Amino acid sequence: MRFFPGAAYGRISGETAEIIDSKDNRLKYLGSSPVLPALMVICIWGINVCMIKVAVQDMTPALFTAMRFLLLTIFLFPFRKIPKESRKDVLKLSLTMGIGHFLILSIALSYVDSTTAAMIIILGAPISSLVAFFFLNERLTRLQMAALFVAAAGAISPILVQKVPQIRLGALFMLLSMTIWAFGNLQVRKINNIKPLTINFWIGAVTAPFCFLVYFVGGDLRPLHEVFTLKSTLATLYVVLFSSVLAYYLWYRLINTHGVSNITIYTLLQPFVTTLAGYLILNETFSRAQMIGALVTIMAVYVFFNAGTLCKTNPKAD
Repeated sequence: MRFFPGAAYGRISGETAEIIDSKDNRLKYLGSSPVLPALMVICIWGINVCMIKVAVQDMTPALFTAMRFLLLTIFLFPFRKIPKESRKDVLKLSLTMGIGHFLILSIALSYVDSTTAAMIIILGAPISSLVAFFFLNERLTRLQMAALFVAAAGAISPILVQKVPQIRLGALFMLLSMTIWAFGNLQVRKINNIKPLTINFWIGAVTAPFCFLVYFVGGDLRPLHEVFTLKSTLATLYVVLFSSVLAYYLWYRLINTHGVSNITIYTLLQPFVTTLAGYLILNETFSRAQMIGALVTIMAVYVFFNAGTLCKTNPKAD
C-alpha cells in the first residue's frame, strides 16, 4: 500500500520508498538514529496546520493556496522534467491533489480548530486503506476495520458534542479533503517512476493558476496591505519552505534509510504538536471531550498500524 504525503502533513507506506533516488545519501546523519530527524519532521508538520490557519485569517483560502503553490513551483523549478508518457497521469494527480485536496483543506482550516483538524488528518492513512479495500480489493483485517471505526468515532464525537455549525461544516470539508487525498494515493501508483519533488512541482503548477482564478472570481479583492500582512506572509513561507520542501525531503530520506515501519509510528505524535502549537500560537483551548477523543483516535490508529504488521507476520490472523 502506498500513501502520498501531502505538503501539510505526511502519511506514507511500503512501496513509496521505491520512487526515491537511493543513490542520494547526502544526509549522513540520518544513518545513525531516526529519532531526532523524525521528530523534527513531525514538529514541522504539526506546526504547519497552525501556520495555514494563521495565513487564512488574512488571505482567503483560494489566495493562500495560490500563493503557496506559486512559491513552491518557483523553488522546485529544477525538478520540473517528467517523461512524456507520464504527463497525462501527472495532470490528473495534480488536479486531484492540488484542487481537490489542498484547496478544500485550506477552506476547512478556516473553520475548524487545530485539534479537530489534527484528529481528522491522522485518519488519512486508514481512510486510504479503506479506499484501497473497496476499489483495489486490498485486504483489511477485522481488527483494522474495528480500529478505523473507533478512530473515526474518537475524532467525530467531540465535534458533535460542540454543536457549532461552522465547526461541523469545517469537519465535513476536512473529511472530504482527506477522502480525495486517499483517491490521490491510488493515482500515485501509476507514476511511481517520478520523484516526489517533481510531483509536488506539477501539483503547484496546475493548482496555482486555478486558485488565482477562483480568488479573482470570488470578488474579495481587498487592498494588498490587508491581505499580505507580515504574519500571513511569514506563515505562507513557513508552509512552503519548511513543510513542503524541507520536511518532505527529510521524510523521504528517513524512509529510504530506516524503512517505513520504523518511521510511520512517529506520525502519531503530530496531533500533540498541533494541539500545543494551537494553544501557543493561536491561543486555542481544547475541551475534555476533545482530549478524550484525541487519545481514543491516536490509540485506535496505533492499533490499525500494528494490526497490519501482525497480518503480515501471521497470515492466519484475521
